[in-house]
Amino acid sequence: YILDVDCVIMSIGTSPNPLIRNTTKNLETNSHGCIITQDESGLTSREGVYAGVPDAVVTKVKLPLASCSLGSEKVEVTILNRGSGAIDAFTLNCSVNGKQASSRKYDVGIPASRVVTLTLDDPVDLSTPDTYTVSVAVADVVPAEGQKQEENLANNIGEAMITHYTPTDLPFNVDFRDESQRGEWSSDESWTYDEAGYQAMLCDGKTPLLSRGINLKAGKMYRMSYDYQAGMDFMGMLTFDDDYRVIIGKDGTYVSAPDSWTTLGTFTDVFTQNSFYTNEITFSVDADGVYQLGFIQDLPQGIFWVRAVRVAEITDYDVMIESVVDLPTRLPKEQSADMVVDVRLSNRGLSASDVKVVATADGTEVGSAIYSIGVGDTATIAVPVKIPEAKSGAVDIELKAEIVGETDSNMSDNVISKSIELTSNELAYDRVTADMYIPANSISFGTEEGGKTGRPVRIYSKTKLSGISIGWGYAAGEYIDVDVYKYDPAAELLYGQYMPVGGLVYSMRANNGTATGQIDYMLHDDVELEPGYYVFVVTFAASGLTCDQTLDGKLYIMGEMVETGQSVMFTQPGFGNAAIRVILGDVSTGIDAVEAGSGKAVSVSVSDGILGVDSTEELNGITIYSASGAAMYSENISGKSYTCSVADFAPGVYVAKVVGAGGTVTKKFVVK
Repeated sequence: YILDVDCVIMSIGTSPNPLIRNTTKNLETNSHGCIITQDESGLTSREGVYAGVPDAVVTKVKLPLASCSLGSEKVEVTILNRGSGAIDAFTLNCSVNGKQASSRKYDVGIPASRVVTLTLDDPVDLSTPDTYTVSVAVADVVPAEGQKQEENLANNIGEAMITHYTPTDLPFNVDFRDESQRGEWSSDESWTYDEAGYQAMLCDGKTPLLSRGINLKAGKMYRMSYDYQAGMDFMGMLTFDDDYRVIIGKDGTYVSAPDSWTTLGTFTDVFTQNSFYTNEITFSVDADGVYQLGFIQDLPQGIFWVRAVRVAEITDYDVMIESVVDLPTRLPKEQSADMVVDVRLSNRGLSASDVKVVATADGTEVGSAIYSIGVGDTATIAVPVKIPEAKSGAVDIELKAEIVGETDSNMSDNVISKSIELTSNELAYDRVTADMYIPANSISFGTEEGGKTGRPVRIYSKTKLSGISIGWGYAAGEYIDVDVYKYDPAAELLYGQYMPVGGLVYSMRANNGTATGQIDYMLHDDVELEPGYYVFVVTFAASGLTCDQTLDGKLYIMGEMVETGQSVMFTQPGFGNAAIRVILGDVSTGIDAVEAGSGKAVSVSVSDGILGVDSTEELNGITIYSASGAAMYSENISGKSYTCSVADFAPGVYVAKVVGAGGTVTKKFVVK
């Protein structure tokens, strides 16, 4: 640990205080002045004199696993003698929900620094459905002969909680991020909620995580789906896989008859790329009854998490909204009238269905779409949304799926809600707040050549690109490059994971300064963006780009394929969404606007200090800007090709603004 302090007083003892050994006759000590004892009881060289004081600590109270079948149950308690003197006997007082259930003396010796585990002679009554707190306190500690009485009583009590469930019917859905739902599944200390990390139940022991009892019937089919993360990538140096099992058994029988439980699925060598995945298991039972489902690891490594579990009967009609695809968190009002929301649906029933998805904004219907989806299929449906012009500020968008002409057997997974902030000109996909612009929430490449981080965006209606806003947790005063590319989200992935990026639309360079927070970088030219998909890419090295740290967020890293030079991007989990935002404005028309995707073929190249421009259309003029935005050269030209000298330019990145008969384009070039 590193601590900031004003003054340090070093007090390092090298031997015990000599007062006792100098004033007590016939008390043997060693060469360091420490008292010599004959055995673990602490007996010294003087008869009846012991070295030490006992200190009983209740370290664990163990109860059976929660179920719907609890009755008269045993209580196990573990006691540590943390003192330096032995214990001969003690009394254990047990209470249930604050009421004393038993009190009994135990003639059990506990030497100093030793542990004893015992089962209370008197069971506790847990037969009524309820949540119970069972407390066990050590009292009346009898020290070994000649030793002092216990002095520290503050740690003499321990407790455990258990729930006697009532059986539940299906559907049974639990999201462990909701504290009120965590009690629907239970375990001992083998499973804990990872609040500071992945916000999910984390396995660190061999005892299962069990559901409350569920009413199931023979002859029916059921589906269990769950969101989980397994394995870990350690700083890109080591990858750890993980194993786990999903089990089922009669309620309340895991402890008494674990061999009677059935394994629904065994999963080995699993690594989910540091992301949460969804898996599904279908199953049936042989007889009607109350059953519990569970997750268990035989060799836990502390790298297996479960975030949510859903259990439902498989019926003829059952659709589910899996997700909303890349909905902005901040949207300019000019874009809100032509918005399209992509909703990912799955048909979990046994019959094909026509599904209507209805979108509402603050309770008012703003759009809908109908889609036919086959059995077992998953599809993305585009829902056109028109947010009323009168809306402003935060707007709650709700998407609800309904089967046309039929009744959905499980409506609990048919609704999803998102919040959008309507802005004057800012388009964003992150949830970075004002207090998050700090190094701890930021990423840096830390290399001289730097790296590239991107943010895919969707433009709903034709607009003007006015600038880009970047959130810095720390800024190194370095030059950064901003590039805008076309992007097709439906393009086939390269090697199954790399998303190809389209043609370059615009480039600029700027010094990012040293200020932190959300910093705006305005464009030198007006760029018109047609409706469609684009990627905004920032190249930097030593600065820190702030990310929102959301668990379902995606950090996009840019690169190039070695064989082809194709620009690609891939996602890196664990950081959330980068604070790369887009500043949009009114569409401008005229010769100074750069048409994104207008089809003009203009090439710019540099060779031996000569800049060459070639075009399929008549050229009218050229202006060259430095990275800082200063105009370095300007000339009226004619023809379809042009050359000029840039030999006197300092090495660096420049932008050529070329005016032609059909409009204006910008091209980035490098002088070496």
